[in-house]
Formats: sequence, C-alpha cells, structure tokens
Amino acid sequence: MKTKLKYHKRRLLSHLIVGSIFSILGVFSYIANTNVLFFEPVVSTSLGILNFAIYGYMRYFQYATIENNAITRHTVLNKSVDLNTLERVERKDGDLIITAGSKKLALNLNCMEADSITVLNAFLLEAEIKTV
Repeated sequence: MKTKLKYHKRRLLSHLIVGSIFSILGVFSYIANTNVLFFEPVVSTSLGILNFAIYGYMRYFQYATIENNAITRHTVLNKSVDLNTLERVERKDGDLIITAGSKKLALNLNCMEADSITVLNAFLLEAEIKTV
C-alpha cells in the first residue's frame, strides 16, 4: 500500500503565487521594454517558470511516501529509509529524525498537512516504533 504524506497547502500555494508574480512581471517587462525590479525580462520569466516547475513537482510527488515498509522523502535526490532496519526515531525542533543503519532521514513536520502527520504517527505506532 502506497501512502503519500502531503505538503501543507500554504507551501504549495506560495510557489504558485511567486511563479505567477514573476511570470507577470517578466511578460510586462517584455511588453514595456523595461527592467522590472532590476531584473532582465528573461530572468524574471525564468524565475516564474522555475517556481511553476517546483509547484508541479511538489504537487505530483508530495513530501514523502510510505511504501513497502520504507519511507521515501521526495527531493531532487530522493532519500529513503527501510523501516526493517530501524534503530531510532527522534523528534527535534519540529523535525522527525529517523535513523536506520547508517542512514538518517529528517522529515520536517511543519511542511506537512495535519492529516499526513496523523497518518505518519499511526504508521509508526503500528510498526511499534518508540519515538524518543
């Protein structure tokens, strides 16, 4: 069973808004032949497209996935921890740090929706993992 731990909606929406603002500024500066906010039109349009790409990536892959007794955090380079070799789970400053063998996986709970945090806690309890 594959369970996705979702990003908080505000985090997704912020990338969408910033992408829209930079794209609008880039298009406006192309039309008016001016530099807006000291950026060339290509730079502001590129920043807008980059934020749209980040939004799409974050919306499609979400923050993390629980699948086959492993947790994978989705970034440019995905990090994964197999829970069969789990040694320790630690809560520290809004982060959940999972240690398994020589691998460490830090999950920022502030980035996740409340429903996803509940699912994660239920999964860790089900696996009888003690949180320090």
